[in-house]
Amino acid sequence: MKTRIYYHFKKSIKGRIKYMRQMEDYFTYKELYKQTEYKLLFRLPLTTLMLWIINLPTNILNYLYYLKDRRDYERAVVDVEIMKKYIDAEDKKERLNRLKQEYSELMDEVTPLLVKSNKHLHNGNHKKDTNDKYH
Repeated sequence: MKTRIYYHFKKSIKGRIKYMRQMEDYFTYKELYKQTEYKLLFRLPLTTLMLWIINLPTNILNYLYYLKDRRDYERAVVDVEIMKKYIDAEDKKERLNRLKQEYSELMDEVTPLLVKSNKHLHNGNHKKDTNDKYH
């Protein structure tokens, strides 16, 4: 039987994977925006440079937000890895318990037959060893 946390982790993994896809799109957009800014810098150097200097405090703050978003993304990746390990371990335990139960049921069916055949072997015509040399 699986615990509540198992199902919580399954649901959480789905949500985090969705978040990671959105963040990958966001990072792609940010890279495209950087490329656009560089092209504008070469086409309109004076205007772009003045705007860059005027917006420097805002750009610094935006970069800090970007770093935080990167860290949150990496944390989501690590969280998913850890939760998947936990889920895999629980699934492995469940499979092992199921195999043990199947093995136990099989042994319960086979054991009476083994006992019967074992009795049959011991009840045969065995001669006693009368050679006292090794006894």
